Amino acid sequence: MCHYQSFKMDQKDQLEDQYFRFIWNTFDANLTLSSRELFNEGSFTDVTLVSEDFQVSAAHRFVLSRASSTFKKLLLINSSANSMLYLRGISQKVLHLILQFIYTGEVDVPTNEITDFLKAANDLDISELKNRPQSSSISTNFEDTEASDYFQDIQEQECKSLISNNDDIRQ
Repeated sequence: MCHYQSFKMDQKDQLEDQYFRFIWNTFDANLTLSSRELFNEGSFTDVTLVSEDFQVSAAHRFVLSRASSTFKKLLLINSSANSMLYLRGISQKVLHLILQFIYTGEVDVPTNEITDFLKAANDLDISELKNRPQSSSISTNFEDTEASDYFQDIQEQECKSLISNNDDIRQ
């Protein structure tokens, strides 16, 4: 669905012009859907990621650089048409989970992969996952409900800390 609106622009020393602005109402939803399709289909890839266990994953420079400042820096250094990046210390299982999160905005991580997943996210500087608790504060031998409670407690602690810091700044 698209709609348009008419407006005028004033420019120095020029006649007033009439413009039509076209707005794509479902742009955000379409972008999300397209990102999921790219992940599932693997089409139009332009970078190859090699995991620690030498498994290959195809990806998109734009998508990687949007989610990770580390990927962005590496891809700017190596701007060849189809770059290849070796990701030491990151298994194919964890790389696939990271890519699923980057492309779809969500991922279900098995409890036995949480530590490696969060370490990789921090190492790659994945903007929405960095600075999450690491293995020292996560036990992988708990029930799913306990895991949910644990992460909710962590989020509450982070919020309380932010509120406390803001209160300290105001005083």
